[in-house]
Amino acid sequence: MIKATKDAGLVTIPGAFTATEILSAYNNGAEIVKIFPCPDAAYIKNILAPFNHIRVMPTGGIDAGNIKTFASTGGVAFGIGSALVNSKATINETYLAELTNRARKLIGALND
Repeated sequence: MIKATKDAGLVTIPGAFTATEILSAYNNGAEIVKIFPCPDAAYIKNILAPFNHIRVMPTGGIDAGNIKTFASTGGVAFGIGSALVNSKATINETYLAELTNRARKLIGALND
């Protein structure tokens, strides 16, 4: 793995799944580790029990109904796909309004 640097002002977020991969990513300079696929919030809680110094970004299956649980177990960022974006939709004013509404619901659920 290439050692990450902060010189470019970029945040490094490599993907990992197992505890060994997550620790390796962190030890090689990851500022946040994307956990994919993240089966549930309990997985984050279990991973962070020995690695509470590692910032993680759970990805996969996160929506307005569970985002707060992922945050409360230690997620600092969230990879959100289909709960936010419909890749098959035509991009127009209606779609953009729906996208804005879904984003607001996610943020609202996180802040409730």
